[in-house]
Amino acid sequence: MSDLLHAQQQLHASGLLCSNAAKSSLLGLHHSRLRGRGMEFDQVRAYQSGDDVRNIDWRVTARTGEAHSKVFQEEREHPVFLIVEQSPAMFFASQGNFKSVQAAYIASLLAWAAHANHDRVGGLVFSETPYAEIRPQRHQRGVLKLLSQLAQANQKLTDPSVSSENNPLQQALIYSRSILKPGSLIIIICNERNISSHTSALIQTLAQRFDLILVPISDPLEHQLPHSRGLVFQQATRFLTIDGHQSNVGKQWQQLGEQYRQQWRKLAQQANLALFPLTTATSIAQQLTTLNSLMK
Repeated sequence: MSDLLHAQQQLHASGLLCSNAAKSSLLGLHHSRLRGRGMEFDQVRAYQSGDDVRNIDWRVTARTGEAHSKVFQEEREHPVFLIVEQSPAMFFASQGNFKSVQAAYIASLLAWAAHANHDRVGGLVFSETPYAEIRPQRHQRGVLKLLSQLAQANQKLTDPSVSSENNPLQQALIYSRSILKPGSLIIIICNERNISSHTSALIQTLAQRFDLILVPISDPLEHQLPHSRGLVFQQATRFLTIDGHQSNVGKQWQQLGEQYRQQWRKLAQQANLALFPLTTATSIAQQLTTLNSLMK
């Protein structure tokens, strides 16, 4: 929990809050197409040519004998909803931090960025079951509740071998559809290998109503086998030994990893979504700093 709280300082140190380009793409948290009215009442003034007749304040008009219109201004605060995976499959890394740690850390950075942007922050921390839902809230309450749930879920991960073959992202997306509010930005932080035809379809459906940012997390081992003999992999009680010296094995392994990357890219292009893939091998702060430098 202390690390997640400290992420607020790391965010300022990275300079991301000062970059308009980075804010608009990743940390600004809202694209230009705000759905719904997204307006709050400001004042009543005398009717002017061009005013929407639907905004006429009939009570004031009747009282004064002159037409008056309600004036609205764009709401400054909007919900930012982070869907963050903390499943047993995320309890893994061959280099750097575990996927689950990277997911918690990037979620905390984005939550603090949303708070700095005067947005309401909430989310869904999911594993296989159950879900921890945090309704979007103003001030720091939403951020702190989200970080608390992330820390608790992360500490419960003790054994990657208990991971089932089900795709937890699919059910989390189905559950989220019933609780998301209009005008929200949805940030999906999950295992890169959770992409499938079903999850892609669900994400595309959400993209029709919300702005989305996709943050899939991978490990270098999932894309490149070490050149070593006798590589032993375990899932539950099953073991598999692979010879990394066999070129055809290494090639097929790389192709499989690239398929997952391509599926995320294709999804982001088709639905016009922001895509920010992360790796376990490099710190989140360094990856965000690299992103910031590329956008300047």
